[in-house]
Order: sequence, then C-alpha cells, then structure tokens
Amino acid sequence: MPRFLSILANPTSAKAMKHADSLEMALESQGWTVNRTGRSPGESVEAVAERVEGSEVLILAGGDGTVRYLSDIAIATDIPIWQHAAGNENLFARSFGMKPSCGSLLDAIEQRRIQFIDRFQAGSESGLLIVSSGLDAEIVARVSRERTGAVSNLNYILPTIRSLLSWKPARYTIEIDGVRQVDSRTGWVFVANSPDYGGRFDPVPTAVMDDGVIDTCFVPMNGALGALDWMVHARLRLTRLRGSLIRSRRFEHYAGSHVRITSEEAVRWQIDGDAYQDGATCHEMEIAIQPGVVPVLMPASSGRSVRAISQRADRV
Repeated sequence: MPRFLSILANPTSAKAMKHADSLEMALESQGWTVNRTGRSPGESVEAVAERVEGSEVLILAGGDGTVRYLSDIAIATDIPIWQHAAGNENLFARSFGMKPSCGSLLDAIEQRRIQFIDRFQAGSESGLLIVSSGLDAEIVARVSRERTGAVSNLNYILPTIRSLLSWKPARYTIEIDGVRQVDSRTGWVFVANSPDYGGRFDPVPTAVMDDGVIDTCFVPMNGALGALDWMVHARLRLTRLRGSLIRSRRFEHYAGSHVRITSEEAVRWQIDGDAYQDGATCHEMEIAIQPGVVPVLMPASSGRSVRAISQRADRV
C-alpha cells in the first residue's frame, strides 16, 4: 500500500505554492501518495482533519504564520507537523533544524522521532514562538498595513526607520502566575516559547518549547535609542555570553504558566511575526501555556542537540 502524507500550503504565497508543487513531485517519484489540501479562512478544524486523516505527517509549506494557523489540525489529529520553509524568517523550522528538501523530510519520516511541544494562548489568538509588545510590534503593524504581497526583509527597512523615529515605550505591569513582578515601568515585553526570533535577534535565548512554562522578559528602557542599543547588544552577543545577557540589568527574566500584562497606554502586540488583531491596540494581554499539545516530526538525528527543546524526542 502506498505511503500517504498531506501537504498544506499557504494559498496566498506564490513561493509556498511553488515549493509545495516541487515537493509533491519529488515525493511522488519516491512512491508516496500525496494529499494536497489546505484550510480556508473560517473553515473548521474538523473539516480539515477529516481530509488529512491517515497521513503519516502534515507538511506545512509556508512561513511561521502558516504553522501557527495550522497547528490546530495537528492537535486535533495527533499527526506530527513539519515546516517546509517558504516564508520570510521560518523561525519554527530554524528552531528544529528542518531543511526544505525532500531528502531531509524522508530521512525524518524514516527515523520518526516525535516531539510534543507547548503552544500558548495569547488573548484571542494562539501562538508557538513569541508574543511581544514594543518596537517590534509597531514595526510588524506597519509592515502589515503597507504590504501588497509576499514579505521579505526589504519590506522591514522603511517601517523600522519610521518606528524608530516615532515609537515610545509604554508603561507595563506584569503578573506571573498571580505574582506581580513588574509594577508600572516603561520598557519592552517579550513572552517567548522559542529561543529564535527574526533577524537573529533572539531576545530570550534560554526559552525552550517543551518545558511546560513560558518565559517572560522585560527590558527596561525609556526610548527608541535604548531599544536600538539593546537590540544591537542582543544581536551581537556571542553564544558563550548568552548567560551574561540574561543576568544583566538590561534584562529581567521570569518563567511561569500564566502571564497577565496591562499597560497604561493602549499598545500593539505581535504573535509569531503577525500583527495581533490586525494591529489593533489594547490595554491588557493574558498569555497561558498549553503544555505538550503539538506533535512535531523531528529531523533525523545528527548527534547535534536542538536548542528549542529540552527533552529527547520519542521514536514512534
């Protein structure tokens, strides 16, 4: 009986559709039966789950937004996911070392190591990587408003410059598992489930995706120059100095399962690189971890550790 898998591509991305077409042909040449499907806006999880039933793996061709949007399908079906990177940053694939090649995928299927990772609920939306409010959320909102098609790093240049000229940090109060840790202070807030972030600027390098908690980080600052200085500091640090960043006065780190953040000013948020609620502002955000709910197909073991996880994947 032919082996069966499903490819779900982002239909709004020509790059993702092209990658999915090439992968489909390569897999069929190896004797696989390929189910090409997707999830339309507003379509129920149950409807998509029925179409992918029996798949050995769900291949998500697209960027991190595609993975976030389709993670519900993996949870409902218990079928592991694999990101066939076709977005801008592809942080999910980077976190696990997934390469966008048929050979890497087939090696992973053959070894079949499954890792269950955490997801988080942030307000009315869910995420896998990071939710934040600060300069990055302002930039993401500008890019979202100005985009006319696929996004590349070039699309971020002008929005970044404009945001640096106009952004002012808000005043936040942060509670972790009911305990107030930050009391009405100005800065930049990151709530991270993954150590990776865009531009290799990784604000929370100690975060892992399978520990059942989410890492909340507050960076005190008074303006855009402080944000730029801290970003450079974070971007240029050496791997061996990550610990010193966490311990520095530039960075306050907390871990817990439930986070409540309020701001005196209405602020924007971003989730996994997308503008929260299309860039709308709000005064409150609650984030709760959903431990071990998303099955992930891990790349074939090469003897190297994957920094996004703390535990060994199960072979099933």
